Amino acid sequence: MALIASILPFGTPSAYGNAKVRAALARELKAQGLRLGDQIYIRVIKKPDEHMLEKAQDESSGAYIYNDGSSERWSRNTKGKPRKYNSWMGRLEAYVRSADGKYRIFKTYPVRTYTGTLGPKTRQGDGQTPEGFYQFTRSNPYTQYVRSFDIGYPNAKDRALGRTGSMIAIHGTKRSDGCLAMGADITEIDELVRASRRAGHNVPVHIFPFEMTDENLEKFRSDRNLNFWKKELKPAYDFFQNQGRPPRISVKHGIYKLNEKITKSRKKIRQVFKKPTVKYDEFSVGAQLERVRKELEDEAQSPWLRMPQKPLMCRDPQSRLFETESE
Repeated sequence: MALIASILPFGTPSAYGNAKVRAALARELKAQGLRLGDQIYIRVIKKPDEHMLEKAQDESSGAYIYNDGSSERWSRNTKGKPRKYNSWMGRLEAYVRSADGKYRIFKTYPVRTYTGTLGPKTRQGDGQTPEGFYQFTRSNPYTQYVRSFDIGYPNAKDRALGRTGSMIAIHGTKRSDGCLAMGADITEIDELVRASRRAGHNVPVHIFPFEMTDENLEKFRSDRNLNFWKKELKPAYDFFQNQGRPPRISVKHGIYKLNEKITKSRKKIRQVFKKPTVKYDEFSVGAQLERVRKELEDEAQSPWLRMPQKPLMCRDPQSRLFETESE
């Protein structure tokens, strides 16, 4: 036993620890009307609204200090390449599919650290954390990062654009080199993902730079990634916000495409196609036609027309005529 413990990396989860975490998760999910093993959806917001603040550079340290006290600092790795570590907390949202088919938020976890700036990862060694639509590929419980699971970078879009890099994961600890470091929360997140995978479900992982609202996009109107954010990421973000389920995404010529037909509810369709009530002027053509229509309806309902009528002509018109002449 001691030999096995010496071979396995430090922080390797035990079977007893896994069982405790799963039992606690099952109780929390049940309290919200959800079940462990149901389909889940992971959405990451690199820079939530609470950190969308104006920044001012500190000339003494070279760091950017934000109004809320968070900062972003530059460091260098062993090869001398700069790395930008963001000490503000991103956000990882774990959604679980409920009985009605809608995905409900289960928990929100803070992202402890990620590297790079807002924008997608383009090449090996650029220190960027990816943005876009990814999917769980494999889990590694025996890692120096406590636990980790690969998100499948590069995906079809990245390969179509010739982007390089690999082994981008969501993992534990607070160190990052292009990954999303979740600290101790990785244990719960990993158990959620593995339970869903054991039930045969895919786990989509969508990474956004910020909450894709028009106001936030306006703040970055001069950014070189604006077209990518606005035309490729925002439609999927809006779809989930409106429909309550992750969209189906395809890649065509290196561009994300939304494979969904956005339909309105029946109530809204009735409102759209409801015949408008137009108020006609008294002397307009419409008013005259409406008046004639009412008159015809009134005549059709007249009791005089419904009664059998006698012929209007006399039975003996000639005698009537002679009598009149004699008079």
